[in-house]
Amino acid sequence: ALRFAIVEELFRNESAIGNIAGSQFVGDPSLRPEDGFHQNLSFEKTLSNGLVSLNLFHDVVDDTIFNSSTTFVAADNSQASVTTALPVSEVTTRGAELVVQQTGFLGTALDLQFNVSYTDASITENVFDLSIVDNDFPRIPRWRSNLLLSYPIGRDVQLSGGLRYASNSFGRLDNADTGSEIFGAQDEFLFVNSKRSWQPSKSMRFGVGVDNILDE
Repeated sequence: ALRFAIVEELFRNESAIGNIAGSQFVGDPSLRPEDGFHQNLSFEKTLSNGLVSLNLFHDVVDDTIFNSSTTFVAADNSQASVTTALPVSEVTTRGAELVVQQTGFLGTALDLQFNVSYTDASITENVFDLSIVDNDFPRIPRWRSNLLLSYPIGRDVQLSGGLRYASNSFGRLDNADTGSEIFGAQDEFLFVNSKRSWQPSKSMRFGVGVDNILDE
């Protein structure tokens, strides 16, 4: 598969810089398309009221385009940042995903949808900066998982709840951003959601829900 650079990555040259402080974005008209070879092997077991599947994947993408920012601090503590669209020579991603879907879970009226995935994305080649080879590719958590439960509590009323989890990840190619709970950090999170719906007729449904109950 090919992913061509967008107009911003190619031609955007924009600055908002005063005497020292400010920001600048520098596009690169010479960017080549990302060239990816994606492999997937899937095993699926059909159940009487659901299914279980296991997906194994291995992707290799050449010339991966990544927007990278560098911040400069002057003597008076003012800051300036430069953002560029850089090609990373090769990014290799491998991992697995387990998916479970079942209605009437354990003989009850509970419906369940669950998935968990492990992803190892790393920089395997880079001609511009050899120091980042073998680093984790940014913004891809190692672990992600989702759980959705639905249960009827009356003839026309249904209660649903969900969990969404992602582990922490890096935001920089050099993997130097190890701080947590600060602006710009790629922290792990667990979102808890709830919804209640009422369907008085086949053509009408009302629902009320709360997303991120724990205020993550």
